[in-house]
Amino acid sequence: MVTALGSVPAPAGFKFETYEQSLTRKADIVKALHDSFAHMEAALKATRRAYWPEHRAYVESPILDRYRLTPGTQITGPAIVEERESTTVIPPGCVATVDEWLNLTVTLPRDGEVR
Repeated sequence: MVTALGSVPAPAGFKFETYEQSLTRKADIVKALHDSFAHMEAALKATRRAYWPEHRAYVESPILDRYRLTPGTQITGPAIVEERESTTVIPPGCVATVDEWLNLTVTLPRDGEVR
C-alpha cells in the first residue's frame, strides 16, 4: 500500500491495467477453468460410491486416472485419484491442483471454512 501527497512514482513492478486488459485476463481465467474441467473429464475413469465421514454417507465420487491429469487441472473433493503406486483421496472441501511438474497438491480448507 502506498500513501502519499503529491506526485509519487509507482512502486517497482507495479503496472496499471486497462479495462480491456482486465477483461482479457478474466477471459483467460475462464478458459483455464474450462480447460481444467476438460482435462479432468479426460482423466475420469469411473464413479463409485465412497464413504465420506464429512457427509456421514456414501457419496457418488469421481475416480480419476493420475496419469491423465495435466498441469493446471483442479479437482474439488470428494474425489479419488488412482495410479499404480498409490491412491490419493481428496476429501470434501479440499482442492487438488496439478502443477507444471505434475505434482498433485491438496489444499485443505481452513478451520470452520465450508466450500
